[in-house]
Amino acid sequence: MHLIDSHCHLNFDGLKDRLPEVFANMEAQSVKQALAISVSKQSFAEVFDIAQANFPCSYFVPTPPLLHEISFSITSAS
Repeated sequence: MHLIDSHCHLNFDGLKDRLPEVFANMEAQSVKQALAISVSKQSFAEVFDIAQANFPCSYFVPTPPLLHEISFSITSAS
């Protein structure tokens, strides 16, 4: 089975300092991909760096509504 963690905050305190352990635990539970969520434009660089440096990890940063439209940015790190 191939699982995807579709909503994780890998840059939060308690996780960002334990990334090797977090990714090892994910692998042990058959989680093969992660979608790291940035909660702000300010934290995007940190989430981007985590996604670029680690196994199949993508990143996502929601952008605020603009002219009553919701836009989202999603990109694969690979």
